[in-house]
Amino acid sequence: MKQTIKMFSILALMLGSLNVFALDSKSDVGAVVGGVVGGVIGNQIGGGSGNVLATGIGIIAGAVIGSSIGASLDRADQMAIRDAQEQALYAPVGHPYSWDGARYGSRSGARGQFVTTREGYHRRYRNEVCRSYRSEIYTRGRTEVRQGTTCQRSNGSWHEVNSSEVYFR
Repeated sequence: MKQTIKMFSILALMLGSLNVFALDSKSDVGAVVGGVVGGVIGNQIGGGSGNVLATGIGIIAGAVIGSSIGASLDRADQMAIRDAQEQALYAPVGHPYSWDGARYGSRSGARGQFVTTREGYHRRYRNEVCRSYRSEIYTRGRTEVRQGTTCQRSNGSWHEVNSSEVYFR
């Protein structure tokens, strides 16, 4: 019982020392929560001198599993953004495409919109069609706006460029 109290005290101190930005990544949050749960389970399994070992293994295993789950949620949001971006890059300029991570299995509440704003050609590679874009992401009560310019290579892939490299119509 005393070891359990010690473990919870140490975990409380560790979590209390983290600031909000340290837990900004869903992968980090998953690792911390998984580590706590794994440590508690490991502590219940081990007995005697094996208790410390079982607790340690539980913390490590829980952190790895929790981090993986957190990262997969990020991938769901990234897939939603990627699909909206791809649709907007091939659509007429100015047509916005909205996305919602929940449609891809994310529980983060992240959503947003991607829209191209103008079109032109790369100054050195005239066969590359380029587009400026605006991306808005709404998550955790805040809005992140990003603007940039991307050009399409002959193989169909898109790459970021500086807008000064593009001649806009």
